Amino acid sequence: MSDIFSTLELLAQQSQKDTVTVRGRGKKESIVFVNGVEIRTFAQTRFVVEYEVSNEFLATLNSIGLVNPAEIAWESLPWSFVVDWFLPIGNWIHSLNNCTGLVFSRGVQSDTKLVEIPFTVLNTSTAGSDGTVNISSQFHCAERKKTRVFLTEPPSLMLPQFKNPLSVYHVLEAVALIVQRFR
Repeated sequence: MSDIFSTLELLAQQSQKDTVTVRGRGKKESIVFVNGVEIRTFAQTRFVVEYEVSNEFLATLNSIGLVNPAEIAWESLPWSFVVDWFLPIGNWIHSLNNCTGLVFSRGVQSDTKLVEIPFTVLNTSTAGSDGTVNISSQFHCAERKKTRVFLTEPPSLMLPQFKNPLSVYHVLEAVALIVQRFR
């Protein structure tokens, strides 16, 4: 019953929109060691894309998942959601037709890249007959680069990538399935 109510609400909202704004973000962090030196890298990409609604009916059908038969078939497969824990195929299939009923208007892509190299210099010197004194200095070298590009076409679609299935959400969902199975 709540699905029908949600669909009717969506239909009412869709009929009032002339444009659709989509925001997305992805990031990647890594730490590598080169000749014993730690190098931390961080990269982030943000998109803000605006579409004009060219076919309101198709856009609405697409938003409730009725346009792409592959998406319906994937969701109908038993345990497909478990596969999505490892490889988000369902999201990828859904994104194949995200722009149905829409025409690209404009967009911007912002990239941030950061490289950090923390290091410590240790100097040893003698202090008379008492022994040695260790003096250390810590340094932090960082380079940040930001770019912004105005888009003339929508961002390209990437293939799905493997992800860690052991998130808290997935573990709780698995426990709930096991409990439900043995009731």
